[in-house]
Amino acid sequence: MQTNVIDLIIHLVRLLRLGENIKDVTPEILKKYNNSEVSAAYSWVIQKMEDGQLAPAKASKQQDTRVLHMAERMAISTEAQGYLIELYNMGILNYHQMEAIIEQSMMNNFEIVTLDRMKEMVKQTVFGNSNKGNAGSIYLRGNESVN
Repeated sequence: MQTNVIDLIIHLVRLLRLGENIKDVTPEILKKYNNSEVSAAYSWVIQKMEDGQLAPAKASKQQDTRVLHMAERMAISTEAQGYLIELYNMGILNYHQMEAIIEQSMMNNFEIVTLDRMKEMVKQTVFGNSNKGNAGSIYLRGNESVN
């Protein structure tokens, strides 16, 4: 479900960046998603806009360009690289989130991160599981200990 929400968020942000109103989304596009997915995507976009974290293209500041190191490019497929950079440029991911995803990709046991895996990592980053912890993390949180 959350991957569908991310896809709808991307679509809504693209519309905003083109100067369109998200209220003008055609019903045909929304038919692919259930009501809870549509509600979650709209809520996320509106909250980020109200917080000033997501701005239309005309109002957004020029962002620094992040160039991937050769080792990072080798660890992440071309499609996944493009997806990650697009989400950063659209404002869906902030700099720290993007860096965390790149770092996680580098620790991916010598497997190339595919687009599907990247989408999963983005979903975990955007929607985070604060009460469940991060099952893929090798770091301890402040309240954990090793026995």
